[in-house]
Amino acid sequence: MSRILTNNYNYNQLPSPENQLVINCAHPVLNRQTIDLSHRLLQMKLDWNVVLNLAHQHSVLPLLNRNLKHLVIHLGTNFIPDDIMQILESHQQQTAIDNLYRAGELSIILDDFDEANIETLVFKGPAVALSCYGNIGLRNFSDLDLLIPECKVLKAREILIRRGFKAAGNLTAHQQQRFLSSGYHWSFTRSTDDLVLEVHWRITPRYFSFPLEITSLWQRRVVLNLPRKKAFQPSPEDCLLALCAHGAKHAWERLVWISDVAHLLQTNEHIDWNTVIKRAQTLRSVRLLLLGLWVAHKVLGSPLPFMIRERITRDAGISKITRTIQSRLLRREHSPPNFLELLIMHLSTRESWQDALRYGYRVALVPSIADYRMMSLPSELSFLYYAARPFRLATDYVKRLHDK
Repeated sequence: MSRILTNNYNYNQLPSPENQLVINCAHPVLNRQTIDLSHRLLQMKLDWNVVLNLAHQHSVLPLLNRNLKHLVIHLGTNFIPDDIMQILESHQQQTAIDNLYRAGELSIILDDFDEANIETLVFKGPAVALSCYGNIGLRNFSDLDLLIPECKVLKAREILIRRGFKAAGNLTAHQQQRFLSSGYHWSFTRSTDDLVLEVHWRITPRYFSFPLEITSLWQRRVVLNLPRKKAFQPSPEDCLLALCAHGAKHAWERLVWISDVAHLLQTNEHIDWNTVIKRAQTLRSVRLLLLGLWVAHKVLGSPLPFMIRERITRDAGISKITRTIQSRLLRREHSPPNFLELLIMHLSTRESWQDALRYGYRVALVPSIADYRMMSLPSELSFLYYAARPFRLATDYVKRLHDK
């Protein structure tokens, strides 16, 4: 029987057991409760095409493979069709091969950056796979993300172009300077191997108001042992804050982002929670942090210390937002949040109405690479990028509505 992984699978008849099984298999550790629930689910008549496609869309196929094999061992009985296990095992092997190749290319690029004295932190991708999951093949990643100081971005661009990469946007020198002040990352692609590398000088877009400074991250860095090189990554406390910001930015749409937080908490049992809270307060991102932690707890059972749970219980809005995220995960048809849903999510994670106003202003007016790509203006007219952005956003939104 042929099984096909596709983003266009028809979910109109998606039953809840498939959703529950995929969520259960995204847990860092299978406890008695998740084993018993999975046992009941596996005894049902599951649509394995739905299971595979749902896990594929949520980027948790490697976790599904790992935990299904653990379930077979725990239960002593195999309820899983042989062809499904073969597909999952084949995907697991290919993921490991692809990730090892990307990690090897990353090591070469990091050597170049070291020679150019570019302080670099590996962010997301292989850093999360190795430090949170403990296995580079357990976490899908299609691109590489690096954090470097803003003043070194153009030097990094030159190095990457020499390595065969092409910078997104085809920006003029003036546009590049404007983009560095208003943007947060620059994408580079290499056609020979379809490798995508994103150079970040901020964790999130400016409109998201999450000013975790690269200089501070570098001072608190920890070692990351890549397959062929010793590199650096943010500390567990900083990584937790960054993962919670990234998940909130995307409305926690995909299960893998929740699993990242759950695996980080599982791997780092001695997180300094007082430090995490203090940094979140400095960033005006306490609610954003607590939301990410509560989502990981409610969806994947991550244990939380009393001081965190107590803060969450004082904010009824966090539980309400979490219920919305949970209901999205259990929808019959998986789909990314629309613009309005993202806007509501972003506003709901702000600390105050002043922060919400600042967010709205920056979303509406601060230019992105798409705005610079739309037109090339001389420096004396660069203020028009700010005026043109609202019209581009409105046009894009209407176009998306029409396409639907």
